[in-house]
Amino acid sequence: MVNNKSKYAANLLVLSMLFSAICACIAWLASRKFNIQFNDSIFYAGMFLIVIGCFTLMKGNPSGASLSSLGQDNAKSSDSPNLEAIREQYKSPEYTKNFKNDRILKINLKLAPLLLGGITLVVYNILTTW
Repeated sequence: MVNNKSKYAANLLVLSMLFSAICACIAWLASRKFNIQFNDSIFYAGMFLIVIGCFTLMKGNPSGASLSSLGQDNAKSSDSPNLEAIREQYKSPEYTKNFKNDRILKINLKLAPLLLGGITLVVYNILTTW
């Protein structure tokens, strides 16, 4: 089990450095092409990776209003049964018992290197500008 965790950590580190290097190369090309400072382009690339990484970490089942009948004449009447079913599901005792398994937002750690690569670029930018 320890070997599996260390293998995962090494894979996470290598992939985050790979994403950082790819974005650094893109930032270098952008700084050459558009005549902006390299540190600024590194910061923008890092923030881009952080935002994309945050969005890719999230997964889960949506709840609330459905957009399937948006713009139709009977949108209110067709969404009402769906919302009522979701409300009844939340009221059931099994839902509160297994809340960790049935929660709306789940974290997907398979794409965490995107987030870590962005954090690496932003930290590099902060350390080189001081």
